[in-house]
Amino acid sequence: MQRKEIQYRLLKDHGLYISTGSISELSLKGLAYLEQCHFNQAENLAAYYRKNCFIIHLDGTNEGGMYNHFVVRDGRTGNVLYAEKIVSESEKSIRAILVKVKMLFGVPDAVISDMSPAIIKAVKVELLDIPHHLCHFHFLKAVGVSVLEKHHKPVRSP
Repeated sequence: MQRKEIQYRLLKDHGLYISTGSISELSLKGLAYLEQCHFNQAENLAAYYRKNCFIIHLDGTNEGGMYNHFVVRDGRTGNVLYAEKIVSESEKSIRAILVKVKMLFGVPDAVISDMSPAIIKAVKVELLDIPHHLCHFHFLKAVGVSVLEKHHKPVRSP
């Protein structure tokens, strides 16, 4: 919900008026609290990953703003291990994230990502001998656009 919607629901359902600025502040504090709870469990997660196969998925997205949202997920559970807003999906930014992931959770057994040159370079440097595989979703998406576009475009056009 947007801030105005939250404000309305709190007033309607609980008779509580709170400014939209306070809603923003409380949401940031709530996110910081959840982040801290997550990192407090990093040692337990690292112990779990040392006993089991540990595969991470890396991906970043930019929704037209000035930041990229970069996410590191556990490949078996889908759990987000680490997420960060970065100014650009550069090798330097991704390397810094991989350093944090290694520090918090240990070294993964494998990495899966899209075909981003920055991700490929960062993984080569920070996860030196770890197998790095291409994400099937991103591969098929690229194949469909790059290789088959000439054949598919006429079929899609009216």
